Amino acid sequence: MDIGWLESFLALVEHGSFTRAAEAQHVSQPAFSRRIRALESWFGEPLVDRSTYPVGLTPAGVKVRAGAIETVTALGAVRDELRGGRQRAPRGAVRVAVTHTLATTFFAQWWTRCGDPDPAPCVLLPSNTLDAYDALVHGGCDLLLAYADPALP
Repeated sequence: MDIGWLESFLALVEHGSFTRAAEAQHVSQPAFSRRIRALESWFGEPLVDRSTYPVGLTPAGVKVRAGAIETVTALGAVRDELRGGRQRAPRGAVRVAVTHTLATTFFAQWWTRCGDPDPAPCVLLPSNTLDAYDALVHGGCDLLLAYADPALP
């Protein structure tokens, strides 16, 4: 179980569309769909009626929705309590794992040039390359920015 799956499920319930929910979570629609399928696999039941628009919930999905809201809220409260006075990320911020060199020399100017005049809020996660890849694979970030040397495999 991944808390991100529950957050994606709740985004789908809120937006009623895989495409709009994926956009709200700053992920591709195929990646978002995989999260929902993974959650359905974990529960062993279909949670979403994909034959309707906006998407509807199956009876199992209705039960999971109630539990997901409680779980995400409770875990968020515990996290906030443990973090204490530390600054929290803005709601809807994109978590970007980036290698140390790119974080200090490239990222800020690049991020402001991305998207519209008012770039999305982001949380910068400077890291070494392998840790950044691990964060991406395990849901610890939404985007990975790393240097690739064409001379290396």
